[in-house]
Amino acid sequence: DLNNVGGWAYLTAGSKGIILYRESLENVSAFERHCTFDPIEVCSQVDMHTSLLQANDNDCCGSVFSISTRSIIKGPASKPLIEYATQFDGTYVIVTN
Repeated sequence: DLNNVGGWAYLTAGSKGIILYRESLENVSAFERHCTFDPIEVCSQVDMHTSLLQANDNDCCGSVFSISTRSIIKGPASKPLIEYATQFDGTYVIVTN
């Protein structure tokens, strides 16, 4: 899923999982999947919505986040998704915080 620009995948890591997103041929980004509005709630896990390149959590925190611009499209969240540092060598992605 990460072979193409715009591709994404989930990792089982972080607080509620991590979204890996292929931004360009040279860059892969990583975002925490918990909603920044109420990250402690069990249901506050965001999911990718592929046609809009955004993460949605309408069931629990009601927020929508843009992966490409790292912004909030719809609240009540007042902070964007937490982004992890990444290193990408064209084959492997290293994610750190």
